[in-house]
Amino acid sequence: MAEQARADRFVRSSDRERWIVSRAGLRFLLGRKLDAGPTEIAFTEEANGRPALAGANNLSFNLSHSANVAALAMSSDVRVGVDVEEVRPITDDEIAWALSSAERIELSEGDPAERLERFFKFWTLKEALMKGTGLGAQLPLQDFDMGLNPPRLARFKDESEAPGQWNFHDIAPQPGMCGAVAARTEGRVLVASWTWVEIG
Repeated sequence: MAEQARADRFVRSSDRERWIVSRAGLRFLLGRKLDAGPTEIAFTEEANGRPALAGANNLSFNLSHSANVAALAMSSDVRVGVDVEEVRPITDDEIAWALSSAERIELSEGDPAERLERFFKFWTLKEALMKGTGLGAQLPLQDFDMGLNPPRLARFKDESEAPGQWNFHDIAPQPGMCGAVAARTEGRVLVASWTWVEIG
């Protein structure tokens, strides 16, 4: 079984257990949405490796987990992406790698006491967009700027290659965590839901 093989690749037992619990929660919540049992849920992958449901349905979903929290976004209407991260110390090299020049300027001009949280707000918005598009690392981090108030895609380097219209929502699963949900609007009303659970 592919899921068991992936679980077995984790070196630390705590990481393996959290992955198993979050995957079980994913099956349960998708099954509830589709009126199916958890074992009836079958997964496949899109061409770019993004997980998807096998069979004919239009349910988009995305899962993220960090520390002891897992977050799931689902929509029957639009593509969605979600990211959740534990706020933790970062290096200047990580900031330079993850943020565009405009984002780095905004980060440096804000309240130093809120710097880490702002970094992870930028980061989770970017990750949610990359996961929602399915492009992941193929979407260069320096090619787009996120805005924080309100959360939005502020600029794309080449507008002709921009990934369409997206709505963004901040989520705060618990103190010390940041998260974001991205949903492609395509001119339609956003219909997306998300939830999070403690997994450890």
